[in-house]
Amino acid sequence: RWCWWDALDLLRKIVLVGVVVVVPEERSFLRFVAATLLCSVFVVVLAVVRPYKRIENHVLAVGTNLVLLLVILGASWTTLFESIQELSGEAEAERLLGWPSSDAIFGVTMFLVVGALFVFLYGALLAARCV
Repeated sequence: RWCWWDALDLLRKIVLVGVVVVVPEERSFLRFVAATLLCSVFVVVLAVVRPYKRIENHVLAVGTNLVLLLVILGASWTTLFESIQELSGEAEAERLLGWPSSDAIFGVTMFLVVGALFVFLYGALLAARCV
């Protein structure tokens, strides 16, 4: 029924890589914004369309795409923090964003990523046992 889904997924990957190449490095935050929008739209479409026959495949696909979105968001916050820190100092970056350092952003991002992976893996295992 959804035989075109793999082609759409490959197109998403090509566009994600293409955004990095096409957008100049001076506009690195724009890269993250475009990647965030693309990943967000793709996760919503994936959740609505449900292209996989087996529920555990669907759960893992949504989970891995949400993890990718978390990584992109963490990278964008880290880039923003370091840009502000470079221009105005660490105290100003902390005041504006509320993070004490870019290491703290990285740590929280990795905690969320690992937590999300465990939750979705557990959900996929439960779904596989119920079927």
